[in-house]
Amino acid sequence: EALRRTYFKFAVVRNPCDRFVSACAMLNARDTGYAGNETAVMKRTLTGLKGAVSAADFQKLMLVRPQAGLLVDEDGQLGMDFIGRYETLQDSFAEACRRIGIPGQRLAVVNATVRRPWEDYYDGELRRLVTRFYRRDFEMLGYPPAIGPGGPPAGRSPATPEIRKCEAEAVHVARPPP
Repeated sequence: EALRRTYFKFAVVRNPCDRFVSACAMLNARDTGYAGNETAVMKRTLTGLKGAVSAADFQKLMLVRPQAGLLVDEDGQLGMDFIGRYETLQDSFAEACRRIGIPGQRLAVVNATVRRPWEDYYDGELRRLVTRFYRRDFEMLGYPPAIGPGGPPAGRSPATPEIRKCEAEAVHVARPPP
């Protein structure tokens, strides 16, 4: 325990709405029935059977599992010294490098999926399902929930007490872009 406290612990988080669309696109890349039916397939992953894998098993996959649970310690407290944002990945990476005292470098883009903006895949039902499934991510990480008239709202929701405490203790938490 004492040794673990000396480690610099960090994570990079992603907007849950974008992360879910990206994970579904990657996991269904070889599924010929996915293209053109993305929204319907995404809804099924959260409500019913997804091929031979149940929705419950699909939701346990690391790619879609809510991020908030991965950021807390055994007492449920934020266990990170730094939380970066995928949306500002290069800046977040530079900050993590600075904090641990190593030179930063330019990150290469790898494994990029060609797809429309994530907002294009959401209808009212999928917004509600994703907001419910990733409720804690939206609350803890300060991303705006998916629910909103006509699509996800602009801006960011207030961060949780855990994130505010992190900020008050001068622990860097990158903010989502406006």
